[in-house]
Amino acid sequence: MSVLLLRANRNEHDADALRARGLDVVVDPYLHIAQVDNPDGAARLLEHLKTGADWLVITSVNALHYWSAQLPSGAIQSALATRTGLRVAAIGEATAEAIRTLGAKDVITPSEGTSRVLATLLADYPAGTVVLPSGSISMRSIPNTLVPQGFTIVEEAVYRTDIVDVPPVTADSLEDHGVEAVVFRSPSAVRAFNRFHQTLPEGIRLVASGPTTADALADAGWTADAIAVDASASALADAVVRALEEPR
Repeated sequence: MSVLLLRANRNEHDADALRARGLDVVVDPYLHIAQVDNPDGAARLLEHLKTGADWLVITSVNALHYWSAQLPSGAIQSALATRTGLRVAAIGEATAEAIRTLGAKDVITPSEGTSRVLATLLADYPAGTVVLPSGSISMRSIPNTLVPQGFTIVEEAVYRTDIVDVPPVTADSLEDHGVEAVVFRSPSAVRAFNRFHQTLPEGIRLVASGPTTADALADAGWTADAIAVDASASALADAVVRALEEPR
């Protein structure tokens, strides 16, 4: 049984978890991640982080990577080291670990790896200023939830997610590559897959990393056969196994 992984990068942990469960993996990116050249915006985020923001919210490893890439080396580490009273939140354990490596402590993570759940969690805290490096097509759950509660959101796009220009290898035929399940880690992945596949072969299982991505599948006219209980590679691999074990 082969499982198709679509995202542009960081497929290694998912692939390892799937292979540990006896599954073959096809890595065939349908998405391309690129930096949004926004040095002034990156510097603005850093300045707010250094001078009194109440929260630093990191929604993905990509957000942290492409923000850091546009700053002087060590700038985020230095800012975190000199701040007291700053709260840090992240979506997913991989993202939390990435910001911990820069010196953040007591990183808050939601029970589900979605911006919607994180926003609800933050809304229980006193209103304050939130530093939010983001993608160019980021979900609006965080500002839409927090701004009405009196929060100030300092947000800058530092990366973008594009659908690949050249059709992926599996775009012509999933069956020819032995694909029996497809993993979706974001609504962007759903849109990219839908660009090249309007219909699906019978028996293909679709697995979502969370409820937001499952909703995107529904918007495309498809149903998630399984939804991971959290955004970790292990939970996602377990969801794939559940989907493949379900009788058709």
